[in-house]
Amino acid sequence: MRCPTGVGCSRIRRDEIAYSRPAVRVDSWQSVWLSGATACARDYGILYWYGWVVGRALWFVGAEADQRLSMDYPARYESQFSLDDGTPVYVRPIRATDVDHMMKLFEKFSPETVYFRFFSAMKSMPIDKLREFCDIDYDTQMALVAYVMEDGEESLVGVARYVVTPEEGGAEFAVVVADEWQNRKIGTNLFQRLVEAAKDRRIETFHGLVMNENIKALGIIRNSGYKYQKSVLEPGIAQVEFKLSDIKPSQAR
Repeated sequence: MRCPTGVGCSRIRRDEIAYSRPAVRVDSWQSVWLSGATACARDYGILYWYGWVVGRALWFVGAEADQRLSMDYPARYESQFSLDDGTPVYVRPIRATDVDHMMKLFEKFSPETVYFRFFSAMKSMPIDKLREFCDIDYDTQMALVAYVMEDGEESLVGVARYVVTPEEGGAEFAVVVADEWQNRKIGTNLFQRLVEAAKDRRIETFHGLVMNENIKALGIIRNSGYKYQKSVLEPGIAQVEFKLSDIKPSQAR
């Protein structure tokens, strides 16, 4: 016999609830009790089935997202190098979960570093912009972060990124390093690894805006062995452009 109450009925309870024999006298209180039992069994069965379906759906969506993340995340760009004092620095592609790390990195920047990187005197970075910086597709955008381990946790010290610009050809790039970690070849190392990632995407040219006072950014380009063209866009701001094929082999690793 088919259970009329759905999931949750034993075979014995099926006979008692749905197929009571007419020869058996049932008092009113027993009738009420049986009706309640039927409703409970029915409701429990529906809720159980609904919970099972929802749970399986959420598991499937989560598993699919994890699989997509593992497929998209380019682990091949993870690397490591050491500073002159032996401090190990780790490099990896940025992740969507790096928002808090990026916020802490921004808080390490001096007003001058913020101005050179973002061309404005920003005192804080909007959370939506941080999410935009971190949640990339690794195709039209790439960002590599450099970090050191402090008290067993990652501490970001620099970021290098590019964004493909089809209308201009090539990609726009930018590099920034926390003030206390500048002048230690972190920017150069990040930049050279970013170039390798761009070459894998068959990007042929880089271009970017640089303030004339930002001699450190121009130094990163020169230290990487570039022959770049520089054109003034407006007073104090220039655009540099170069072919990736002109880059010499990495010397900073």
